[in-house]
Amino acid sequence: MKKTLFLASLCLATAGWAIELSPASLSAETPLVVQQPDRGVSAPAANSKTPQVELLNPGVEPRQQLRLKPAIDVKETTVMTVKMDMEISASGRSSPAAKIPVSVMTVETKVTKIDPNGDIHYEFAYTNADITGDTGNTPPAARDAMRSALKSMVGVKGSFIMD
Repeated sequence: MKKTLFLASLCLATAGWAIELSPASLSAETPLVVQQPDRGVSAPAANSKTPQVELLNPGVEPRQQLRLKPAIDVKETTVMTVKMDMEISASGRSSPAAKIPVSVMTVETKVTKIDPNGDIHYEFAYTNADITGDTGNTPPAARDAMRSALKSMVGVKGSFIMD
């Protein structure tokens, strides 16, 4: 019973199942401001290496800024696969690693406008979401809750500006 309750609560907490978006509260005209969290919040793991970029050839003069230049009304489909594992230890005691089902979400994006300064306006919509693959020892109730929560993402729409 404890294991079932633990896995179900983990699944709910991991994906934020309790969040319900009201379509009336969404506005495509409100600009989204993304801020980088404090360094301590998203610091890279201690064993991760800083990426290194090497300029092989600077090219010839005159140089210009490199920008994406998609055509208006171009549509792209992105499939996002999320794989997670979880292991918990407390006071020197650890529990066996939990196998969490793989989440797969499909997002359709469309270029709606390109500003003179190069900013690209996009609209997006989640068109499919489900869990796939080996669900391991995840209880059926937890799998059903995860699947239901992911399916509720289908139809969520929004917009953003890439500068």
